[in-house]
Amino acid sequence: MSVDIKKWISQKCRNFEYAFAQNDVEGLVDDYYNENPLVIGDGVGEFRGREGAIQYFSGAIKQFRAASFTTTNITSTANGYTETGFVELSPRDQEPAHVVLEYVVTWRLNNMGEWRVALDYFTPA
Repeated sequence: MSVDIKKWISQKCRNFEYAFAQNDVEGLVDDYYNENPLVIGDGVGEFRGREGAIQYFSGAIKQFRAASFTTTNITSTANGYTETGFVELSPRDQEPAHVVLEYVVTWRLNNMGEWRVALDYFTPA
């Protein structure tokens, strides 16, 4: 696996965290997801396309003030990469305590030749 893809994914995660903390939902979606992503939350539902991702994260940002990624594995696949890890969400209110989710994302090249997330699946850890 290329060190460059690890750096790319790490930078995209930091960009996501920054945009999330800034309440910049459109910037988050534009920078992290491809043209037609599928975001699936266990118990939350499916959100399709750019507008679906914006809808989901608009709600998430109302509940949480920060997101922090920890990548545990990146695997090369036939047409991209699969990343697994954890995201810790800090609630806007003191209760409940931090929420930790496990995630699996698939990275694919977009129309501009940049790696973006095509599928994002998360579940409580």
